[in-house]
Amino acid sequence: MVQWPDHGGQPDYLKAYTSGKTQWLDFSANINPLGPPKGMLELAANALYETDRYPDPAYTNCRGQIAAAEQVDREQVCVTNGGAEAIFLAASLSAGKTAVMAEPSFSEYRRACRHYGINVYAVDGAVDHGICEKLVQEVERTGADLLFLNRPHNPSGVVLPKRDVRQLLEQIPTTTIVVDEAFVDFLPEYEKLNDLLVQHDHLILLRSMTKMFAVPGLRCGFALAGEELAGRMRNNQIPWSVNTISEILLGSMMQEHAFIRQTRLWLQEELEWIQTQLPTSMTMSDTSVNYYLLQEASLSDHEPLLAHLAESGIAARHTYGFRGIEGRALRLAVRQRKENKRLMEVLQQWADPS
Repeated sequence: MVQWPDHGGQPDYLKAYTSGKTQWLDFSANINPLGPPKGMLELAANALYETDRYPDPAYTNCRGQIAAAEQVDREQVCVTNGGAEAIFLAASLSAGKTAVMAEPSFSEYRRACRHYGINVYAVDGAVDHGICEKLVQEVERTGADLLFLNRPHNPSGVVLPKRDVRQLLEQIPTTTIVVDEAFVDFLPEYEKLNDLLVQHDHLILLRSMTKMFAVPGLRCGFALAGEELAGRMRNNQIPWSVNTISEILLGSMMQEHAFIRQTRLWLQEELEWIQTQLPTSMTMSDTSVNYYLLQEASLSDHEPLLAHLAESGIAARHTYGFRGIEGRALRLAVRQRKENKRLMEVLQQWADPS
């Protein structure tokens, strides 16, 4: 098997495995193709004039803007260097202890646990009915200090109902529950979990702004938690881990309501179109966000389809790193209509080579 890139958004790494493609349609990274919003890059450019100073080490103003938008207290906010730092800071709270996670899930949870010497127990079937009962049983069996959840789920795009999160919070009150909501802004309807923070001081919500606003190179994110947990995360943070540009942009992002609504409307239209255009031999996961799992009925290992797409100049995301899938599907982003049409043409060529 070819050693495909470990993460999405790395199409140049595919050159060694294809016949010299230099132009790619990148369906491997789940970045909003409509962004960044108007004026955001100009704001980022202007922020360069502020880089002759250190950021506020406490990010006081930025945390205040996020708190106002999320209707929480400023002391409940931890500003982070993208969603990845938020994951690692959450894991740091249980260093040397035990964690449970529902899989398949984002590989960075396990990576963060390895970094902090956390022993991981996995429960298979992350989006299956009854997963919450299985998670509670595993936490009780192992005495886990930490539980990682994905909402919306990556890589399928399926959403765990709020009532299930509340059930977990009530049934395992001594376990820190981390809910990664990196793609939550893409959902057409979203049951916010913020109000659960008031009742449950063992809940942590992780947010990444880089997907919706298409600025992954700037690393913008934050975490919401009770004051005690949020304070511990800030104390474990490397000083000035968030740069001045991201500090300035985060406040602006919290006000981009019209852009988010525009994205949601566009996305639902594209998802409906894709569902009607897929070859009959292929199915997609029941997603509500800007990516989906694609399965071809005749394949147990999807590397041949992955290679076919690459040879056609399309970068897809393999699933070898997702425990419980391990190559039995591909993850694809939702792009603009012209790009989605090209993807459907290439998939149809695979399904009907004649």
